[in-house]
Amino acid sequence: MPSAMGAPQKYVLGLDLGSASLGWAMIALDETGEPTFLLRTGVRVFEPGVEGTSVDIQEGKDQSKAVDRRIARLHRRQLRRRAARQRELFHALQAAGLLPIGESGDKAGALERQALLNELDQSIVFKFSSAANSAADQALFAQMPLYLLRKRALDQALEPFELGRILFHLIQRRGFKSNRNETKKKTKDNEDEGAVKADIHSLEREMQAAGARTLGEYFAGLNPHNPTNDPKLRVRRRWTSRKMFETEFALIWAAQSPYHPSLLTPELRDRVSQLLFFQRPVSAQKHLIGTCELERGDATHPPQ
Repeated sequence: MPSAMGAPQKYVLGLDLGSASLGWAMIALDETGEPTFLLRTGVRVFEPGVEGTSVDIQEGKDQSKAVDRRIARLHRRQLRRRAARQRELFHALQAAGLLPIGESGDKAGALERQALLNELDQSIVFKFSSAANSAADQALFAQMPLYLLRKRALDQALEPFELGRILFHLIQRRGFKSNRNETKKKTKDNEDEGAVKADIHSLEREMQAAGARTLGEYFAGLNPHNPTNDPKLRVRRRWTSRKMFETEFALIWAAQSPYHPSLLTPELRDRVSQLLFFQRPVSAQKHLIGTCELERGDATHPPQ
């Protein structure tokens, strides 16, 4: 920058990079490189690329403007993966002789698979309701046939299709499992997850108090109508853990294996267990972290 006499003026440029502003200042230097006076200053203010107040931004509580779009995309992925798991398990159980095969064979679509399940459910309800000793037992089996069947599977032999039906019931409600290893404290997600885990621990204590070996056995002992409207006595809208379903699957498989040794092979167990409980780990994001062009000599980001 030229001075008043035409000689170039030495200066240093200082920048202040903010989330919604860019400040700058030019400071003149003398011949020894020492600052002497302020040449010019300025600031550019722009819209932040995140949602939240200035206080939220400073405290790290801001959110990306694309968060709604990202959540919707993740939800679509979850639905697609859930449908794929259920389809693969249904076909695996059909191939093993544990579920009926319709007109389309192992290529049945979602509507045909649901029709097969509805028909199987009706036959299960009719079978056990007819054998019930009282009208109350008949009504109970009509309301909660699969939970009562899951309880029966721990001690009594089931027919192959009945066993396949409750295995498919497990994948429809396979419980909560967190993928998080490290998270920031005092975030809304942590608060929500804390409420989920608290509800799960409460359910575990209720199961222990009732002497229930599995989640299915505990739910089978509840009144589906819940006349007192007690949240602790309802079957639906309860947070459950993946560990509960893993334990129940292991106990049911061990109890039913002696009755169906040719069907319940170790290979089938591994395949069914993978489809029931596999969950993709969180993808590593280290490759998204770039090197700093200003601080290039530290150990974590060596010069390239």
